[in-house]
Amino acid sequence: MDLSLNDVKWKTFYLKELFSVKKGTRLTVINREDGNIPFVTAGHENQGISSYIGNKDLEIFKNAITIDMFGEAFYRDYAFCCDDNIHVLLTEKNLSKLASLFICNIINSNSENYGYGNQFRVKSFNKQKIKLPITDSNKPNYEFMEKYMEYTYFNLLNKYKEHIENKLGKLHY
Repeated sequence: MDLSLNDVKWKTFYLKELFSVKKGTRLTVINREDGNIPFVTAGHENQGISSYIGNKDLEIFKNAITIDMFGEAFYRDYAFCCDDNIHVLLTEKNLSKLASLFICNIINSNSENYGYGNQFRVKSFNKQKIKLPITDSNKPNYEFMEKYMEYTYFNLLNKYKEHIENKLGKLHY
């Protein structure tokens, strides 16, 4: 499989064509019960995890992409709850972690359009378009996304390993 981004066909999709969306639940700090479920709010720090809760009445999500009010997307492969500034993207197709990370990168390339003055909301979700690589049948090419992310990850890992080995080789004891 050719892994050049220039050599694949791309198509623009509305997020709403690929995903359904659910919003989290407003939960003030005073109403949060201590627990071990990550509670996701808007923000980049700690990928938006603000606390760990034990509230039993909140919907728990897993293996989902979230988009916060600032338009930042994260893939979460763990069980989590979230507040109402978080949009959880759901799909009938079980996307792999790597394909989900690819899509997060594409979504994040548009995040500069959002902030306090222009927050990402359901209306934004309905209008948001992303370009994805496609198959010959004009469907998202999830296999390519997985292979591309795997290639990128291992390429970066090898560069990091080489860098560390070079640094360690220069140490004298």
